[in-house]
Amino acid sequence: MLACAANENTSDEHPVPDSQSNVAQVDQEESAVIAKDLTAEEFHQVISSKSVQLVDVRTADEYNGGTIEGAQNIDYYASDFKSQIAELDKSEPVYLFCRSGSRSAKAMKIFKEAGFTEIYNLIGGYSGWNY
Repeated sequence: MLACAANENTSDEHPVPDSQSNVAQVDQEESAVIAKDLTAEEFHQVISSKSVQLVDVRTADEYNGGTIEGAQNIDYYASDFKSQIAELDKSEPVYLFCRSGSRSAKAMKIFKEAGFTEIYNLIGGYSGWNY
């Protein structure tokens, strides 16, 4: 958006500096990021049909009390949360959930900032999981 506004005000007398054209490229790359909420049914269909990066962002106690099969636990509240997610494959989709969907929604933003391009959140979290 910033790049568009800069281009609109550009005339022959004031060419757009190269740094601003780089901003436009970054904006295009960021728009390619998919960050989407999925219903339990949609989430189940995807994770049961193929191998995915499935991340339970609840605490270890919550995780140990029951989780979705195949999920790895990366505690949202852990001091090393960002370094743990950095070990995942950024080029592959990641599916997140927590207890109710709040922490995993916040975690989506962190995953996006870390360079993940396809992030899905389970609406209602594990509490709404019936599968």
